[in-house]
Amino acid sequence: MRRMLLISMSSLALLAGAQGAAAFGGGPYPITDMSLEGTRVNSTWRFDGEDERVRAERLGISWREGLDARLSGGVELGFLYLRPRTRNPAMDARGWYLGFDLRYHAWSRGPFALDLGAGYRYMDADDERDEQRLRLHAHRAEVGVAGTWRVAERLRLSAGTSRVYLEGEERLRGPVDRTVDLRQRERFLHRLGAEVVTAGPGGIGLEYRQGAEDGWQLYARREF
Repeated sequence: MRRMLLISMSSLALLAGAQGAAAFGGGPYPITDMSLEGTRVNSTWRFDGEDERVRAERLGISWREGLDARLSGGVELGFLYLRPRTRNPAMDARGWYLGFDLRYHAWSRGPFALDLGAGYRYMDADDERDEQRLRLHAHRAEVGVAGTWRVAERLRLSAGTSRVYLEGEERLRGPVDRTVDLRQRERFLHRLGAEVVTAGPGGIGLEYRQGAEDGWQLYARREF
């Protein structure tokens, strides 16, 4: 856990310190950006050296504020569903997640733009069946880069890649009593997305993910 927090905070500090680089252009960020997000992905987590596919579903909101013309910060909060497919097949862990991130608008030219980002998320979920209790909690840090291309007035395409660090713990109490460490097996996450820009102003988008997470995210956002 301590290593995860250090990775995340050092990455955020790096991005915050880079805002004085006058060679980069772009921005400005909107004053406020609020999103409703639904995500469904499959990941491979390693439980004490044994690989296990885990299905994760998230439904939540995110809130983003422009800190200056090139830097923005955001928070996210929502409901979480986690299910290891074979370790505990009768148990579905439900809970919550909370996270924060920074994005630095590094470069733009015409319809193209490039952003750097770093973030941290905490996840906590549990379940109880008969006398068996399950709890899963994990810390996730991510550092990456993403580019956008405004193809038309109402259409924006995006692509990005990032390095993901995840570690946590699974606890079972009851007839089966054990505590094991868990980690993310795949370390790189790749994204492709498309967004229809609305007159709100805002947008409705779909993002496909592969690597550390295999699946999709659907979102609707509104700028203020």
